[in-house]
Amino acid sequence: MLAKSGSLACPEMLEFGRYQCCYVCGASPPSEVHHEPSRGASGVTRDDLVIPLCRACHKAAGGERPVVNGVVREPLSRQHRYNLVRNFRLAFMDRATSAQMSAYAAARAAWREAIGQEIPF
Repeated sequence: MLAKSGSLACPEMLEFGRYQCCYVCGASPPSEVHHEPSRGASGVTRDDLVIPLCRACHKAAGGERPVVNGVVREPLSRQHRYNLVRNFRLAFMDRATSAQMSAYAAARAAWREAIGQEIPF
């Protein structure tokens, strides 16, 4: 599925992410799904560049310094966020159902056709 802005939309991947533990601290699901780069940072959003995070870690991914149990969480570095994205995509490809994988493949194909290039990353 391709959004008007040229973004890659894959609701199946987002739903899969909501049922994962936080990729930073291991908090139990449901998780919030953080887009990398964040939705406000660019005009193009890709649902395959996401990280399942608890609320506090989601704030840290956005550059905030939330306090959890009296401890300040430091913002996540860009490199750390991209490593988490990679790990989540690998987990999705390893554990997704065939229907989820088919939806993801269709979303990638639509994006590739609309943009005219292979998906980087």
